[in-house]
Amino acid sequence: YGADTDDHRIFARALSPAWLPNAVMSVANASASAATALVTGTTDDRVEDREFREKTYLTLRDAFKEENVPRRVRRRGRTGKLHRFAFGVTHKGAIALVDTVVPNAISVAARFTSFSAVGGRKEYGAFLAYKRLLANEDSALLAEVADVVPLEALVASIEREFRVRTSAH
Repeated sequence: YGADTDDHRIFARALSPAWLPNAVMSVANASASAATALVTGTTDDRVEDREFREKTYLTLRDAFKEENVPRRVRRRGRTGKLHRFAFGVTHKGAIALVDTVVPNAISVAARFTSFSAVGGRKEYGAFLAYKRLLANEDSALLAEVADVVPLEALVASIEREFRVRTSAH
């Protein structure tokens, strides 16, 4: 579009006042294109996350029975705010909180915030299922508050957690 970028800005140079409308249009077109790319990418991530979340639910439902896999589980955090998790899996009075995560900063930050606010794995079984590998630093951060596992290992991980928690009581 004839525009340049510098840090977090899009700009164009008008060599004379006559070129100013062209420079403005260049920046406007570049901005619109960037916004479209961002929205399209975000929408794709949301669709992928929604589809993966549904696949995760079906996997949990098949393994633990529908009545033991509530959707949209809410838990109050230490500050009193309610945090929502995609699913819970219940067993003998215990609950595992389960959510999905995709490799983008918003998904990672939201899941870390929610799990850490309610005590994460210290208070509950806490699991994050992923479809696509996360960056090492994102996996390390999330591992502080939840078990981060591929969907294929989720059921076995939850079953192991319940064995440990129910045998300890």
